Amino acid sequence: MITKILVAAGVEVVFSHNECGFAEVLDTLPHAEWVDVVTYNLSRYDDDLQRRLRQLDKTVGVRVVSNIPNRFPTRYFTPKARDKFRETLATYSRLLDPAGFAPTLAGHFNVENHAKIVMTDLVAYVGSSNFSTESADKYECGVLLRDPAVIARIRAEVVDRLVEVSAPSDLSDIDEAKLFVQQLRQEVRQLALEMKEGVYGPVDDFGQVQKRFRWEDADVSGELLARFASFLAGVREDLGNYRDHPRLSFVAEHLDARELEEMSELLADSDGALVRLSEWAQSAAVDRHLQRYLPRATEENLDVFVQAAGDDAEEQRLGLLRDAFGDFRRIVQLTVAFRERAAGVMAELQQLERTKWGVDNS
Repeated sequence: MITKILVAAGVEVVFSHNECGFAEVLDTLPHAEWVDVVTYNLSRYDDDLQRRLRQLDKTVGVRVVSNIPNRFPTRYFTPKARDKFRETLATYSRLLDPAGFAPTLAGHFNVENHAKIVMTDLVAYVGSSNFSTESADKYECGVLLRDPAVIARIRAEVVDRLVEVSAPSDLSDIDEAKLFVQQLRQEVRQLALEMKEGVYGPVDDFGQVQKRFRWEDADVSGELLARFASFLAGVREDLGNYRDHPRLSFVAEHLDARELEEMSELLADSDGALVRLSEWAQSAAVDRHLQRYLPRATEENLDVFVQAAGDDAEEQRLGLLRDAFGDFRRIVQLTVAFRERAAGVMAELQQLERTKWGVDNS
């Protein structure tokens, strides 16, 4: 099923299910001067879409920018997930091997990409469909654009920009390091945001909803703390691959810094506020305080002591929350500092790439 809605001259909204939403773009392939594909994923096997690219005339320039799926920010730190990521990376590198294409292919990886664009110099599709046969089975929606000036701008201002910040699919040591650093920046941010969801929430402030620290019900998952700490441990382990590299040791030197160590301590310290908050149980705290009052309790004053135990537990909880709030803010600061440090490493890697390992060949 394909439904097209004309919204302006040369512009159609296309809604599809069980059919390819960008079929019109595919129809122009035999007549195209160039082809650009931006996708979140590719079919893991050589499907019809890839074969159509492989069989184009050798004069056609083809560019493909893909994310690398099977790598989730909250699970990447586990050895199994990291092995799965590397396996997918190897598979995608094979799929985008230029030797398998008749036209000139430039393949690129970008772990932050979620855009989907399939375009030639004749027509462009921008929408939700990935460049994979699996997408045809789903409900997808996008826009078909035929104005040559619009197509040229999308290519120059979107696809060229993505290519610039992506790693070539035939990964060199520098490209692998760029992909690694790019992924670290994204994933450490994602984990910090996930933690934020437990301690910040919407508050109605005189009709304006703002996010503030949730003093009433702030909560930190022990499972999240363990995942975050394990992720950081995995990062430090992966950085070990660069310590003895003849030209890329600066990656480990710059990134295995105090931010990682301090974040790890805040997340894993059993006496720290965040771990204690993750283990906090209000009823158990009330029982502990009530136990102190029981020797003085009688049938007449028991309710008074129960109330006092409840008040003591709440005071203890608020004190713990104040400490946890301070530790959380520190983790946010460290996350920002680490991402800035990683951005600096990325800039150094890009400079190395431009100058061929530090030798200016201009």
